[in-house]
Amino acid sequence: MIVHEKIIAKLKAKIASEKKEDEADLQKQLTRLEAKYNNLKRKLQGYHDDGSDKWLSFESEFNHDMDDVGKAFADFSKKAAIRKP
Repeated sequence: MIVHEKIIAKLKAKIASEKKEDEADLQKQLTRLEAKYNNLKRKLQGYHDDGSDKWLSFESEFNHDMDDVGKAFADFSKKAAIRKP
């Protein structure tokens, strides 16, 4: 999960170097992605072991959601790079 935090930091720095008209839009998008990531992080921290069946279900759903967030960060990174003059 630390990898995602490093990606967020790099994207914030990149956004700060964008043209002002692009910066606000990119910042909104990154804020939404960061919120999704933080929600997943809280979900993992708040998980209580209720047996192996529940863990397998939780793990499957969590991994799926984390993959979606990872893909969203990758797509956002590409989009942010394209917008760069």
